[in-house]
Amino acid sequence: MAKKKTARKARPTSVETSYKFDDEKYEGLRFSATYDYGELALSKAASYLGGQKARIASFAVSMACLALMIVVLIADSHNMAPAIVLLVLSMGGTAVSTNWHNMQLNYARNSSLGFKGTSSRRHVVVTGDAVYVADESSAEERYDLSDLRSVSADDDGLLAGFGARRYAYVPSAAMSASRFRELSRELEAARS
Repeated sequence: MAKKKTARKARPTSVETSYKFDDEKYEGLRFSATYDYGELALSKAASYLGGQKARIASFAVSMACLALMIVVLIADSHNMAPAIVLLVLSMGGTAVSTNWHNMQLNYARNSSLGFKGTSSRRHVVVTGDAVYVADESSAEERYDLSDLRSVSADDDGLLAGFGARRYAYVPSAAMSASRFRELSRELEAARS
């Protein structure tokens, strides 16, 4: 039995011309990266905010309060006020540790990492004295390297914090691995 040949549908061509970011307007260009910025990138960037130490600490506080509540009830079963306070503290710690990523994501949405419009592309430029973050709507933010307070990096990306909810995120896929490591080292050195 012969196979039927099916006609392939042609992919629709985009009528829109993609926005070109101009690196030549920056003096002392050191690094440049352009990447798609959507919900997944925002979620990855948010995961660098606060790390996992606070989530683990809130879970530990929750378990300690629960254990202390059991000890209080074993010692005196009629002493309900401290037991209820410890139970509420334990539930609060559990709620924080369970919803930690959602809290990070909400914080990220209300910072410079949040979406400013409908743009889905971001362009990050690092010069000798500043980091610039631009999007397709030609909105650009400038962060001085002298204001750099934190750098969180791993194999997936890098988040540079400049205080007052100002951040620059660069996913590692936006540049070669060696350039990404070099960028990470340079920002760490600028922070020191």
